[in-house]
Amino acid sequence: MLTSTREGPAIYYELLGNQDAPVLALVRGLGRFALHWGAWLEQLAPHFRLLVLDNRGIGRSGAARTPFSVTAMSDDLARVLDHAQVARAHVFGMSLGGMVSLRFALDHGGRLDRLVLAATTAGGASAVRPRFTPFLAMARARLFSPERAAEADAKMVLGAEFVRENPELVHAWTKLAREYPVPPRTLVFQALAALGHDVSRELAKIGAPTLIVSAEHDRIVPAENSRILGRGIRRSRLEWLPGDAHDLTTEHTEPLARLVLEFLAAPLGSA
Repeated sequence: MLTSTREGPAIYYELLGNQDAPVLALVRGLGRFALHWGAWLEQLAPHFRLLVLDNRGIGRSGAARTPFSVTAMSDDLARVLDHAQVARAHVFGMSLGGMVSLRFALDHGGRLDRLVLAATTAGGASAVRPRFTPFLAMARARLFSPERAAEADAKMVLGAEFVRENPELVHAWTKLAREYPVPPRTLVFQALAALGHDVSRELAKIGAPTLIVSAEHDRIVPAENSRILGRGIRRSRLEWLPGDAHDLTTEHTEPLARLVLEFLAAPLGSA
């Protein structure tokens, strides 16, 4: 389903899972869209009414013709909730999606129940930046073929052993890259939005109970960024997953789902 285009590009979204359960909105990261959630949705679908969307300019959403900010992406999520007639929701955001979710918590906090932040950062001067070389490798691979792009992405965001043991994953990502090629300008716009993201001085304003999850040795968003979030968000809890995978929902599907389910189902005073 597509939102209207009055306030920006049309945003594609779907409502999945248990239609009688609380709504959980899921926001993906750089170069990714709803179909990249994969098997993780199966873990969540019995327990939530899942709202999944493709960020502006990517997947099945409308083209992004000019640069945009994380704030604009947060407003897109609010537009989707309006279109779906959802007043309030839990929100899960990973990587760039976590930055969008942080902004949503600040700008649309009245619509947020609980917040889950995975492998993300508050940005700003105190943020620990990743090495830039892997991003160049990912960008360069996109100049050649969908296969090269999928392989480069997998090496970047997943552990080497996991990639060796799950070759079908690269095939699935290659198929998505062929069917829904990501415009290079969208990747640039998303990267610029991430670089401009900074809520480091606003974290104390977030009132929603928040779960922060990170891999111990994340190569994309270093783990210290999660510690910064944990120190800044008052009602927060920090959990660690092993290894260096950035794409937690792909490599740590079941343990991450258990953490999220336990957190979102906990009595309000214990969350």
